[in-house]
Amino acid sequence: MSCALLSNRLWAAHGWALNVTGATNVRTLRNFPMQSIGAEILHVACVPAERRGIRIVAPVHDAIMVEAPAEHGDEISAELNRVMRDAASTILRGYELPTDVQMVGPGQCYFDERGEQMWGTVNKLVAKLEEQRA
Repeated sequence: MSCALLSNRLWAAHGWALNVTGATNVRTLRNFPMQSIGAEILHVACVPAERRGIRIVAPVHDAIMVEAPAEHGDEISAELNRVMRDAASTILRGYELPTDVQMVGPGQCYFDERGEQMWGTVNKLVAKLEEQRA
């Protein structure tokens, strides 16, 4: 942390940088190494996943959301699990992080209760904008 304050910059393992000022919160400096490692694991995982034909919908914080035919769900999940573990091993110099899978069936949407309030706010704002444009 002292280095970050002296150099006005904090670097992630693969070069991402955080500009540090006198106003930068100390919690941000303490949290940056963990968050940047997670981001780098996702960056490293997305490339081989795409090259293996896995249809990425979006990286989501500490996960990758993919789309696959229901009959190939288990196979794609296993492949993505391997990709994520390999990416973690690459970034963490041999350590593989455990992974888990959440599947959503045909005709269903992914839903995380932790985001319910945020999505309610987003939907209200979108509806308000649509009213204004009408």
